Amino acid sequence: MLSISFLLTPILIWFFNNKSKYFKNIWQVLIGQKSLVGYSLDPKNHILKLPKIKDGILTPTENEKDESDYSLSAKLNLIYARDYSIFTDLQIVIANWSKLDR
Repeated sequence: MLSISFLLTPILIWFFNNKSKYFKNIWQVLIGQKSLVGYSLDPKNHILKLPKIKDGILTPTENEKDESDYSLSAKLNLIYARDYSIFTDLQIVIANWSKLDR
């Protein structure tokens, strides 16, 4: 998935406003500092005892209007961790690829 994004960078780069941030994010994923999808920031994550994963560029709450709703965020993080699938990550990346530059 990341390799496709990296290979398509010459084309995709024109769709991003913050090109340097896009390159930085892709580079951090390539060298293992970040993942494409990770938990949304939620102070309750440590209480839920979620598996530890790298910070992500995108989160399961990307399509929610109020990302500051911590109870919803905690529920979505829990569901994401419990029902993890590469296909879930793929859906999140495809639906939100234009946010890879933030």
